[in-house]
Amino acid sequence: MTRTTTAGRAARVLSAVGLVGAALLAAPGVGAAQEPDVVSADADVDGDGAANPVTLQQVAPGTQLLRVGLADEFVDAQVSGDETLPLIVPFVVDVNGDGRDELILARSLGANTTTFEVWSLDDGRLHAVTTEDGAPWWLYEGGGVSAIGAYGCVPGTPGRQLRDVQARLDDAASGDGTTRYDGAVVTYAVAGGVAHPAATEPLQDVTRDDPRVQVDPATCAPLD
Repeated sequence: MTRTTTAGRAARVLSAVGLVGAALLAAPGVGAAQEPDVVSADADVDGDGAANPVTLQQVAPGTQLLRVGLADEFVDAQVSGDETLPLIVPFVVDVNGDGRDELILARSLGANTTTFEVWSLDDGRLHAVTTEDGAPWWLYEGGGVSAIGAYGCVPGTPGRQLRDVQARLDDAASGDGTTRYDGAVVTYAVAGGVAHPAATEPLQDVTRDDPRVQVDPATCAPLD
């Protein structure tokens, strides 16, 4: 089964952005770089112990086709995002440690922040994981100087949980020259395609060195 490291994930994002930039800068018809129209990964989305082939295909600006091959059928879903979003290889994770892999798909790619959705297979249907009220459940990486967006997984009983860090710059508290942020760390338990808040820890006047904001997406990799 394909494993995606943090470094590998970052390289893929940068590679995708580079392809888009090259295509825009090159003159038409003079060896212009092209975006890939299909990317792929392997993930055990049904938990049967065998890897399922996963493809993501660009079908229109802002629309991608997600396809997973099961033992006896293909399951498809339409994924929406920014029209300028390049194809990025799905990140294979297991956010609750149940042996069924989820897919983290990029939704938008900003100057400093990438927004992701978590997709899972439940009852034979591919869908984006939602919050308890049915709203989209988005994860963020980056933020530049103005914000901190990060996520990682922590072990738990009976399964692992996902820790989501979101904090914004506190200008007043940063007056002494040390950049500080306010926000929260929310820990989620994911079950049945829904992210349930399990704990919330407020953050006030924290720096980027604070252990509470030190989370690593690689900790969400599928269990061996």
